[in-house]
Amino acid sequence: MTPNKLLLFICLFFSLFHLECDAQTRSRAEKYRTIDRCRIQCVYEHYVYDPVLDRSQIEDELLEIGHTKSRYCIYARYQRDSVMAKDYPDGLPFEEFRKVGARYGRMSLDEMIKDKAKNTITSFEHILMDHYIFEEPTPDFNWSLSDETEEICKYNCKKATTSFRGRKWTAWYTEEIPITDGPWKFGGLPGLILKVEDDKKEHIMEALQVRKHDSDISYFIRSFLIKTDREKYNEMYKEFRTNAGSFLSGSPNMPKKADGSPAIGNKRLFFNPL
Repeated sequence: MTPNKLLLFICLFFSLFHLECDAQTRSRAEKYRTIDRCRIQCVYEHYVYDPVLDRSQIEDELLEIGHTKSRYCIYARYQRDSVMAKDYPDGLPFEEFRKVGARYGRMSLDEMIKDKAKNTITSFEHILMDHYIFEEPTPDFNWSLSDETEEICKYNCKKATTSFRGRKWTAWYTEEIPITDGPWKFGGLPGLILKVEDDKKEHIMEALQVRKHDSDISYFIRSFLIKTDREKYNEMYKEFRTNAGSFLSGSPNMPKKADGSPAIGNKRLFFNPL
């Protein structure tokens, strides 16, 4: 190889190396996307009862309210994301990311973004290693208002009732915080919803803490998302939770025992969706 060709080869190599590093840097820096500035946080305790298994679960969930958008997620996810954004601003390799996330335990709910300007809710959900995204219009709950009151988190709350997707709901909202938002997909009242429960008390979401907050509202960008709709995702999730072995039969996602046999049989997992 002549000196000129060698010099050209070296220049080309370092140019490609620089482009690759730059692409990786930009990719890592874009792991979290900021969508709004948070002004209020509300931590809810979510009690869920499964009448088939006669078992209950409790998780803390967080609502971050911005000016035009809000985010609802498991509180442990918010804690993990806060640590990641602060301590690892350039991102982490996948295996290291999983190790950091493992410190915060199981996360059954991914997250949803409410966009007031577009009047939409975007949900990020997963089944094992597959991650899904779907968007739907913000529901119209058609609330019936009442003069009954209750104090929650030292706020005076009023009662409202509605029927939504097969359940009868009672909500308690406070006009002291005139923001039309609440846990999960709930909203549409003249104040922040601090408690909501169905008439069978299988789902109870109640505020534990309401606090002013000034920070970015961000969410984790998955490397690969499967686009679907709410109905299709709910069908898949139901099949997985009620007959996990059959759902995963032949799938590379099926957990294996040491001898190579399936680790999940045809059994029903905890399941009582909203």
